[in-house]
Amino acid sequence: MEQAPSFNANPILGPIIIGAVVSGVLYGAATVQAYLYFQRFPRDNWKIKSLVAFEISIQTIHLAFVIAGMWAMVVADYAEPQQLTILPVPTVVTILLCSPIAFAVQAYFVLRVYRLSEQPLLLILGGLLAISKCALHLVFGIAASIVRDAVTLAHNWGWCITGFLVLSIACDTLIAMALSHHLNLRKTGFDRTSRIIDRMIIYTLATGLITSTTELAEAVCFWTMNDNYIWMGLYVIESGRKSKSFLA
Repeated sequence: MEQAPSFNANPILGPIIIGAVVSGVLYGAATVQAYLYFQRFPRDNWKIKSLVAFEISIQTIHLAFVIAGMWAMVVADYAEPQQLTILPVPTVVTILLCSPIAFAVQAYFVLRVYRLSEQPLLLILGGLLAISKCALHLVFGIAASIVRDAVTLAHNWGWCITGFLVLSIACDTLIAMALSHHLNLRKTGFDRTSRIIDRMIIYTLATGLITSTTELAEAVCFWTMNDNYIWMGLYVIESGRKSKSFLA
């Protein structure tokens, strides 16, 4: 307790709290989106319905562990500053859950790109990016469950964090650009059809740019700010952004 007055918890706890709050907002929006989806499209393909149910179910579990991890850091370990660099078990679980959430969304979009373009090269390239990103993400999650110390983890496994962030940015950018290009090729010259396609292109670019831009900001914060958890605060909301882009 004698060290408490000189300890600045803001750069450590602040991003975690903000990330947890934003995750809650994204989860609420995704829940509404999922509800409207099942109400409006009851005859949709069972595979897509299952994917929506999977995303919202895992997001529910993910948010519960995000809150539990925040509680451990903000309440349980607040009086012990030295413990704030140790990742709580719930936080490690959220890292492991982020991987399948993101992979399911990216794999879905890669398949959509292939069906729209009918180009195997896009399927292979997008699939390799999504699978490689998922693999590195899982490796990082397993490392986090073993190491637990955030400073040591970032130092020894920084290459893994950089790897899955770069791969994710590349995959999201490829999906957004490919979908936009091939949707634009589908314009028929009829005003109504063109307006619908233009709206789809805007949705595609908006969701793709939001996810890739946020991941880029996360990577920059990780590379340049070693004394705070801002990158981790952005990382916490990554899965929520993926689910919302899918549902949109």
